[in-house]
Amino acid sequence: MMLHMSSLGLEEMSFGILIPKSPIFVGEKWTSVKPTRRRFRVLSVGQPCHTGKIVSENCLTVEDEDDAVSFRTITTYAKGIGPIRYEYYRKSTKAARPIQIVELLSYHLDPL
Repeated sequence: MMLHMSSLGLEEMSFGILIPKSPIFVGEKWTSVKPTRRRFRVLSVGQPCHTGKIVSENCLTVEDEDDAVSFRTITTYAKGIGPIRYEYYRKSTKAARPIQIVELLSYHLDPL
């Protein structure tokens, strides 16, 4: 993963995905256009979340619509850990149930 800091925020270079600067607010939107058009929207900020044994009191949930693959992804990030849950939906339908869920089972943080 290659990251680049710009005036807009942190950009993941290989996928052209922009990670906006803090503070971030519910309803905030942005678009990344490299290599394909993807629209992002913040669904929740600072809320508790959990997946399996992982529990966090401060999470961020972001919706990502990718036109190239016709998927909508909802990603939950736990502060200090990173992404802990991905829910994948077909964009062509507004189905309430994801077609796939990927969850982080465990993690290890090295002390500084």
